[in-house]
Amino acid sequence: MKKLYTTLILILTVSLGVQAQDFPTTFWSNHADISWYGPTETEYTLTTASQLAGVSQLVAQGYDFEGITIILGANIDLDGNL
Repeated sequence: MKKLYTTLILILTVSLGVQAQDFPTTFWSNHADISWYGPTETEYTLTTASQLAGVSQLVAQGYDFEGITIILGANIDLDGNL
């Protein structure tokens, strides 16, 4: 049974590693805009891909958006053009 769990964990790890290579995360993190964020606000309207990447950056830094409303104020193109 232990060998089965070890094998499953290995397969899962390898498959997640392959999927992670499909998405270059450094591109977005290099262009994150957090200038819109103010810790006392309860609602934000985001209009750019850079601002959306900023949400990701803030969450990765430990900010909690519980009780916060985020509105997409435009069609945000995530084709890689920030």
